[in-house]
Amino acid sequence: LEILLRRLAGQLRLAEVEETTPLESVIDRLPHCGPVNPMRKALWKSLKSIRNDLIHNGRQPGPQERRLLLHEVGRLEAEVNTGAFARIVAQP
Repeated sequence: LEILLRRLAGQLRLAEVEETTPLESVIDRLPHCGPVNPMRKALWKSLKSIRNDLIHNGRQPGPQERRLLLHEVGRLEAEVNTGAFARIVAQP
């Protein structure tokens, strides 16, 4: 999730996002355009919390959380890999 969101920030050419920028700040700085909207950004923050609980606290996500995380990561990966966001930036 984090790698994909940072790649998205790169595709959107967010100069203020660096490797050391906290993920929550990366999400906050993503502009609302195309498939990036306030609801999806809120979802990413929620998924970030689930991810952090697993990685940093060893808390296993429940079945619904796991499905939601895997679904959104798959969706985001497809969008980032096809350059869907880069095309939005390139439009006049």
